[in-house]
Amino acid sequence: MQTLTQGLEALLLAFFTAVIPILWRAGKAYLALQGQAALLLVQQRLGEGAARVAGEIVAELRADPNIEAVTRGMLDRGAMILAERFRDTVRDRGIEPHVLTGMIAGELGKLGVAVRR
Repeated sequence: MQTLTQGLEALLLAFFTAVIPILWRAGKAYLALQGQAALLLVQQRLGEGAARVAGEIVAELRADPNIEAVTRGMLDRGAMILAERFRDTVRDRGIEPHVLTGMIAGELGKLGVAVRR
């Protein structure tokens, strides 16, 4: 009986020695994939937010015939609005204001609106 128990212990030890590293790597890969999915979701939501802010800027721009193009101040204000709307995300991810400004300028470009630099 003792030989059977020792044999079973050896078999279980060999099994777990082989399986645990595989499970560990699979777990790490899963977590990395989840991190990438979370980042993609953040980028998507920020992009949608930047598009909304760009639309607000365009509406303001079209309402005032004296403004020829989006000014730097409008972009900076838009970035502040976007940062406020996504306060936790911007803070947690450490997103810099110039990144938000660039996102809004890009969305304005998609709308065919000139940005004065």
